[in-house]
Amino acid sequence: MKYLTIICVIALAFFFSCDTKPGARAKVDTTRQQTTTTAAQNPSSVVQTQTSAPAPGEEFFQQSMHAYESGNKQESFNLCLKSAELGFAPAQFNVAIFYYNGDGVKKDLAKTVDWLEKAAKQDYLLAQKQLAVCYAQGIGIKKDPKQAAYWYEKAANQGDADAQYKLGTAYYQGNGVLPDYEQAVKWYEKAAAQGVSEAINDLGFCYENGLGVTKIDPNKALQLYERATALGNKIAKSNFDRLKKTLEESKTVFEM
Repeated sequence: MKYLTIICVIALAFFFSCDTKPGARAKVDTTRQQTTTTAAQNPSSVVQTQTSAPAPGEEFFQQSMHAYESGNKQESFNLCLKSAELGFAPAQFNVAIFYYNGDGVKKDLAKTVDWLEKAAKQDYLLAQKQLAVCYAQGIGIKKDPKQAAYWYEKAANQGDADAQYKLGTAYYQGNGVLPDYEQAVKWYEKAAAQGVSEAINDLGFCYENGLGVTKIDPNKALQLYERATALGNKIAKSNFDRLKKTLEESKTVFEM
């Protein structure tokens, strides 16, 4: 059975702002990675369930979506809340977004966090990512890098590329976890395999400087910078040009 998921534009724009990468290089625009659609653009993104019988609260959730599509945001919120109270994770996530935007209900960031946590504890990926950002940035709750890293890891273990990159950065910076370059490389590699250009660039930085890898490998770094450059990463282009010039100059000096 299919069901709908509301995700509002403002929430996405704010929730998915990002942290500084290793070496204080470029910032990541993580909105590029979103696989969900906004209610303003298309409120009919779907998720597949594996059972034929509706889950508890799912019918209220579907009614909520119909109400939202009809422009009745308050009724949509009320129905979504009923669904959420019955434990339906997508509804719990949407209730959090309703509270974040003040859509059909008074804006309440603390309740946003409460409902995100309920959904996140049910392994709902989007909620885990958003909750991590709330803890990282102090949205509706006190900043807590340790909790941010915890929820990024939950999402990363579900295969989310952005979460994998953020977790790698946490290990690189020792932000919420003990500094561990090998763990940073591990998660950068996972994100890089999914085409995250920032992860590819930062992985190149690790190879260039021998951080978390077996040895310094400038040629590997150069390849990674070139790959990230091909994906449009301007910082990687700068790193590629710099390292290539350094290698060429070193070769010239050696030959002389």
